[in-house]
Order: sequence, then structure tokens, then C-alpha cells
Amino acid sequence: MQDVEDLMQLSGVRDRIPLIDSAMASQFASGFADRYRQQHPNANPAEVQRAATDTAERMQQMLKAIPTDELLDVMTLIYQKYLNNSDIKAINEFYGSPTGQKLLKSMNPMMIEAMQKHIPEIQAQMERAVADESRLNAPSAQLISQVPPVYPPLARQAHIQGTVVPEAVIATDVTVLVIELALPILELALTIWSW
Repeated sequence: MQDVEDLMQLSGVRDRIPLIDSAMASQFASGFADRYRQQHPNANPAEVQRAATDTAERMQQMLKAIPTDELLDVMTLIYQKYLNNSDIKAINEFYGSPTGQKLLKSMNPMMIEAMQKHIPEIQAQMERAVADESRLNAPSAQLISQVPPVYPPLARQAHIQGTVVPEAVIATDVTVLVIELALPILELALTIWSW
């Protein structure tokens, strides 16, 4: 156990975790800002910055939810599962050598570069989460206008009644463009509302 802790200390694992988290959140926010600009071409710089900042903060919160000590405890168990004491001692000796030190100094930039290549997938997941959250927090639709139905006199005289299921084409501004009914005589009985 002590050899594994020495390995983590020598290799700077604990110190690298916050650096990697920060770099990942920063890179993610930058990529999100680029995608936000593409999806919202009329967005001003302040809106883009706000979206990027919000994304970085959410990413930081997600990463902070993983306690470093717990992560290191799990890593220790995994190291012990795959490496025996002589393996760990040899690795410690390697990290103490000039080549091992060079690897350790290069480790952060290599990890950051690897994460940057994985950012698009993480970004897509975050965007889905933000979109889901936006839908949940969106205000409910409010009725703008209501046109009361006029029951056709012919249908009233014939005592026609029942459920009417219209088929409609609705514009993006939520106005009804086309309405079709199975029984044209009931067309005037349709209530048209705007939201």
C-alpha cells in the first residue's frame, strides 16, 4: 500500500487531477462557445460568453462531485490489482530516473491533448443535458386567442354528434395553416385556438 502511495506521490497524480479537470472544463467551454455561435448566428458576444461560462461552471461542478481522495483510493486498489510490490518499486525507480521525470513532465500536456480529442462527445452530452434542462424550465404556453365553435345547423338538425379528430398543419409560430376533417359538414364546428 505504501509503495502505491509513493508511486502516486512521485508521479504527481493528486496534483494532476485538478489541472486536468480545469483544462478539460476550459476546453469544453471553448468548444461549446464555437458550437453555440454556429447554432445561434445572431447571438452577441456577451451571450456566447455567458453560454461558455455557464457550461464551464457546470462542467466544474460535475468534476468536483468526484472527491479526489475517493478517486485515489479506487486507483490504489486498481494499481494493487494489476501490479505487485516489485512492479511498483520498479516503476518508482523509473519515475525517479531522468526519462521517468521527462515522462512525468509531459504527462499533463499529453492528457490534455487526449481529452481535447474526446471533448466533442462530452460536449454533445452536455448540450443534450442543457437542452433537456431548458425544456423543463421553459414557461408553459399561454392562450392568445380562442374562437368559439359554431355548430352547423344541418348537423344540429340531423342530431350528429360524437368525437371529431382534426388533422392540422401547424406553423412554427403555432398558427393553424390547414385543417382537414373526415366529415366536411363538421368543419364549421371546429374550435381554433392560438397559443
